[in-house]
Amino acid sequence: MAIEIPVDTYQLGANFYEGWMEQSHNIIYGENEYITAAAVAAVGRSAVLASGSPGGGKTLYAVNLYRLFEDVSREESVNIPIDPYLTAKELVGGTISSTRYLQVEQDGRITDSKEKRETIVDPMITPQTKLIVGDEATRMPSEIRNALLSIPEEHVLRTTSGTVELPEFQSMVSTMNPAEMQDATVPMGSADVSRHMVGAIVGNDRTMEDEIKLQDGILPDLNSVKPVVSIRQLVLMRKTVDTMRLPKNNAESRVTRVRKAEQLLNENYPRISEKGRMHQQVGRIARILAIFDGTGIVSEKAFNQGIRFAMASRIGAMERNIDEAPSILNELHTQVMAAA
Repeated sequence: MAIEIPVDTYQLGANFYEGWMEQSHNIIYGENEYITAAAVAAVGRSAVLASGSPGGGKTLYAVNLYRLFEDVSREESVNIPIDPYLTAKELVGGTISSTRYLQVEQDGRITDSKEKRETIVDPMITPQTKLIVGDEATRMPSEIRNALLSIPEEHVLRTTSGTVELPEFQSMVSTMNPAEMQDATVPMGSADVSRHMVGAIVGNDRTMEDEIKLQDGILPDLNSVKPVVSIRQLVLMRKTVDTMRLPKNNAESRVTRVRKAEQLLNENYPRISEKGRMHQQVGRIARILAIFDGTGIVSEKAFNQGIRFAMASRIGAMERNIDEAPSILNELHTQVMAAA
């Protein structure tokens, strides 16, 4: 038996998704899967991984997401800088000690000396942080990336230099470019990738009209973006998602499809080791999409889309030829559907 969403929350979810899509297109042309993935991450209080070649709009959209929230300011949306030497102390703030070595001339003699310095740095992430953008995540030190990816699960930033609780955290976007085009790359392991609940491969979903606008220099008008959701409304939608269950019919088929997706990912990408997390993620994505899709039912369509979003994060992170990633995603997703 299909699970009905309470009418008021369903209407809220449908209105939210319609407004989110409309206003997002004032930030970025096309890219409906990326926009939907970001909406899922917002309701799911989770992370989305956006991959693709430079210039596709990954970072542009991510850094302007705060505009879609009624109660998130620019200061409460934190963009982690692209810095392969970023330290935990810079994330949480505090005193950084350093020593400078000098050569000093005194009475005609050169002597070595050293000078100790202490610099107080302001924290990048505070308890008021609500959105986080990790641009080019594979260029972060692994310690920093691991700390950031713990936030969507625990709502706490844990580092060797301190801990910050984030009670108002809403979602995180990680972006990455193809591995062979990067400097100082720290590849994502399977655990890092799977901590992104949803993914999108960006740069392949624009209409001819969109491309003509870009050629003519007509860019989206960021000043026209209007907020579409409050944190209180997101909390209400989350509570509904948490109480929903997938229908009993076709349960075995759904398990078979996710197992097939895990198998194909493991076969095609040796660095991926899928052993169960994907089942939980796909189910949660499907329940969130059921609020968006206008039916009020956790449908097979929503479940299959959930598999696609979960596969997109893995393929986008692991596929070195990013131009082939969309067709690979389509092909593997088709094989998953055939396994039902």
